[in-house]
Amino acid sequence: MSGPQPHQQDPRQTHGHPPQPYPPQPYPNQPYPPQPYPNQLYPGQGFQPAHHQPPPYAQGPPLFQMRLTEHTGMVLMWSQRSYTVVGTIEQCEAYFQRAQSHCLGAGWWSIASVLLFNWLALSSNRRAIKSARTQWSALAHGYPPQPR
Repeated sequence: MSGPQPHQQDPRQTHGHPPQPYPPQPYPNQPYPPQPYPNQLYPGQGFQPAHHQPPPYAQGPPLFQMRLTEHTGMVLMWSQRSYTVVGTIEQCEAYFQRAQSHCLGAGWWSIASVLLFNWLALSSNRRAIKSARTQWSALAHGYPPQPR
């Protein structure tokens, strides 16, 4: 006889559901088994040493943010432009030099600039580069950056 016996079930039918190409999952609502915790091994993997991730700044040069001011004095008025730069310490140094050169060359040509505003721009720029240099020095010596 080619059909199933009276008390046997046809192996191609499973209680009204179509046959499954894969064995049933132990977690029916999840298509994949749960992932291991970090450094947890699957059976048969054997011993593996823990991998230490390098600090985030080791993936590339650290970037710093500075707010610089370029002050321009004119005979009867003055103009000031503030901007934020983000870059490596070398790029920040170059932007600082550019802003200071502008202030030193064009910032003295009004009375208000000579008395107050150009001095404020120069000192603000010095504080910005000092902060970037301090952060860079801390990173170079292995200390984490300090939150602002």
